[in-house]
Amino acid sequence: LGKSSKSGDSLLRGRLAEVRIFSAARTAQELRSTMNRALPEEVSGLLRYYRLDEGSGTLIVDRRLPAGQDAAARAGQLRGAGQRLLPMPLRSTLGALAFDGSGNAVSLPTLR
Repeated sequence: LGKSSKSGDSLLRGRLAEVRIFSAARTAQELRSTMNRALPEEVSGLLRYYRLDEGSGTLIVDRRLPAGQDAAARAGQLRGAGQRLLPMPLRSTLGALAFDGSGNAVSLPTLR
């Protein structure tokens, strides 16, 4: 996240509040209905849910971890010096990661 796999592409300069990975494309209405909100416990088709609000450290936790699975195996890793931010008022109740475009990215594990 924040970096293309193609060489020569620039890095993200901006903020990510969370990352949601679904098993199928979502409609515009489905996206709007959950935008700027934490998701409920059960959401159909949700494979991974990285809220990026851990507050410190380099581990990015998958909040959709099924019972009995190893959290470390599904965790992402913050690379570089991405800045942890407090919740963003008016737009989100969640924290965020800030990327300055110079070496920051998040690596996620392969989906299985």
